Amino acid sequence: MRTPLFLAATLVSTFAAGVASAQPLPQKGGVAIALERGFGFTSTHTDIEGQDDRDVTEFGLLWMNSETAFHRPRAAVDFFLTDGLSLGGSLGFYSWGGDGERSGFLLYPRVGYAIGLGHSVTLWPRGGISYFSEETPGGGATFTQLAISGECQFLLWPTRSWAIMLGPTLDLGVSGEVQSDPGDTDFSQRSFGLTFGLLGAL
Repeated sequence: MRTPLFLAATLVSTFAAGVASAQPLPQKGGVAIALERGFGFTSTHTDIEGQDDRDVTEFGLLWMNSETAFHRPRAAVDFFLTDGLSLGGSLGFYSWGGDGERSGFLLYPRVGYAIGLGHSVTLWPRGGISYFSEETPGGGATFTQLAISGECQFLLWPTRSWAIMLGPTLDLGVSGEVQSDPGDTDFSQRSFGLTFGLLGAL
């Protein structure tokens, strides 16, 4: 019992100590580098032509075998063009074996606007277009999906150099396809999540 209480007290004291000098963003010329969607709660609806629709709710930590590429961890870089306006994106690669073996990548260019809420919190809504391509090896299928994506992240700043990210995400598939030997099939996913990540400010 003492260990969790000690860890909680350490986290609170670290956060409090950094409040006075925290939150370097949003500032013109700032750069944010992040690990996004590292873990969280997600709900995904999958629709493949000719098959029953599939609804899955998941909780995962880092490299979970998610129902969708939308909720796999990715690296991100964002540049602040003004004191608020950001332009950037994220990129993710993944691969695993065993049951459900597959590999793929995801690209998410976006624009956002960050608002400082005091010394230790930043509100950062962002939106853009996501695209992923995923393959099952050995003559299997290739899944591709284009989606409208948006999120509203809260950045909590224990220090000026790094922040904890958390907030809701939404990905709405608008065009997708399953390419396989019998023929191509329409494919779409829509996914909602509450995700967490880490951000470093330069």
